[in-house]
Amino acid sequence: MAKETSIKNMKQLTKKISDSSQKFLASFLDDNPKLRKEQAQLLKQIDIACSQQSFVVLQLANKREATESAFETTYGKLKRSPNNTDMVILTDEQTDKIRMIPVRHIKKISFLKSKQTDTSQQQLEKS
Repeated sequence: MAKETSIKNMKQLTKKISDSSQKFLASFLDDNPKLRKEQAQLLKQIDIACSQQSFVVLQLANKREATESAFETTYGKLKRSPNNTDMVILTDEQTDKIRMIPVRHIKKISFLKSKQTDTSQQQLEKS
């Protein structure tokens, strides 16, 4: 009896160790959770920039031509595409160009408060 339970306990222990090592290896090799977390953070920043109508500077991964630099920098105001959540619409106020950019190509986003937001805050401070 005692021998059977010790063998059973040993089998359970080896199973737990092998399961945990397999999970550890799978999580080490799988970058998807890390990428999903970064993508969620990026989407949160995009939503903030869109809601504040902020001027944004985007760093995009340029995968079209190998001869060009690996990244492209662009700027303007962002809007979310109502039909496709994986795309954002970037409008350049100086040239009035509209550009649709896949979210997966955005590597970095920086944004500033818009002039309208600054002037409205200044008016609130004066009153």
